[in-house]
Amino acid sequence: MHSWDANPAPRRTVNPRRAGAALALVLLLAAASPLAGSLAQVGCPAPLAAAWIDNGSLITWRSDDPVPRLIAENNVEALVMSPEGARVAFLRRSDDGPDYLWISALDGSDSRQLVSFDPLPSLSESRRPLDIVWARSGVPTRRSDTLYFNTLIGEGIGIKPADDLWQVTLAGDVTRLLPDGDGGAITPSPDGRWLALSAAGDYSQPGEPAKQPGTLAFFDTQTQTRTRARTTVLEFPAVATGSEQRWHAQPVWLPDSSGVIVAIPPADLLYGGDETLTRVWRLPVDGEAVLSGTVEADFFGLPAASPDGEWIVYVERRAAPQDTGIKLKTARADGDGAALVAEGSIGQITTPAWLPDAQQFVYTQAGIMWLGAPGQPPVDLLSGLDVPDDITTITAPVWVDAHTFVFATQPAEGAAFTLYAACLGGTAQIIAQADTYPLFDAVALNNARAAVITCRSAPALTRHVPGAH
Repeated sequence: MHSWDANPAPRRTVNPRRAGAALALVLLLAAASPLAGSLAQVGCPAPLAAAWIDNGSLITWRSDDPVPRLIAENNVEALVMSPEGARVAFLRRSDDGPDYLWISALDGSDSRQLVSFDPLPSLSESRRPLDIVWARSGVPTRRSDTLYFNTLIGEGIGIKPADDLWQVTLAGDVTRLLPDGDGGAITPSPDGRWLALSAAGDYSQPGEPAKQPGTLAFFDTQTQTRTRARTTVLEFPAVATGSEQRWHAQPVWLPDSSGVIVAIPPADLLYGGDETLTRVWRLPVDGEAVLSGTVEADFFGLPAASPDGEWIVYVERRAAPQDTGIKLKTARADGDGAALVAEGSIGQITTPAWLPDAQQFVYTQAGIMWLGAPGQPPVDLLSGLDVPDDITTITAPVWVDAHTFVFATQPAEGAAFTLYAACLGGTAQIIAQADTYPLFDAVALNNARAAVITCRSAPALTRHVPGAH
């Protein structure tokens, strides 16, 4: 284990350009969240831990011990922190190709290999990891002792998700829980008991016989069983993506872990088929799926549900595939009360993502990241932040709670990247600088929230937050 010297404190400046928008941000926070009337009252920024990859090396940091620590050098490709912030799991690729899953405490102790993917137990062929998920206990202070993962099969253009499910304990015991096709993309419930599993199925061209449908099912981590009854498994025609990538549903758990909200588009929505309505379903863990409503959504902006399941945000469906204008909207989960948030052109507005435990979301338009909420005008996310004037854009913030987030920024092309911890409408603290764009994760210390990494053919870090992909 190595350590670096702490970074100097950031310059304390106020950007006059943002002064007017800062007041709007305060008003938005007060209207959208009953907790946000005074950010100081909610302990913002929250105590947090962060981990990132720079030039293939893994580095960690804690706000209560702010000395960045080198955990692993070379060939680190992806990472995910445990929900309570005690450990980090990370993928390493050896020089001869296979992937290895490692874990470490945040101070670098107990760093060790857990899984070799060449091959996995009971398999003859080598596979690559896809989703890797820490188990959740539902108790913020209890440490996670298990990880779940699924895999990719095939090579080159034929590589695809196996839609399986595996488990590994911190002792290194690997167990296959579900065969190919019965698992899928993993979304853990808030209380840790359930895993929502989304399988892609096999897309059927128009006029072809129906193939394997897509599914959304539940896995009970207590009984180690998957729901089988048709009433608790949502089936749908596999959805076209226009590429080798397969489409997986992105469910959002209700706060009490009683079920999920999920949007399912028509199979040929991408190609402008006759069916245009995207259905928003509520699927309980112990009952039949209920259709909440429908919306005219675009394939590249499907409805994402808020953490409380009350709202959706989506891109309105374009009249024709060649149209370039898009409109970002919010609506109730049943599709009623649609309201315009922003409009622009394709590529100018990014997919929105909800903040955890809040009725607020973020999206990027024309290089600016905006904070929106149903019934409120959006404001610049950087409004009122105490950061240097040369920070005008940020990318891919990771939210540790509804107020505190970590982001990376590069003031100029060729300059070093800086990783910040920030509070909405408040202060921002430099965590570290990196030579390359840092793939990073962050959690509130002792906070039990979902954490998932997804690795494609070229592994990279992605984030599943409620309502986002």
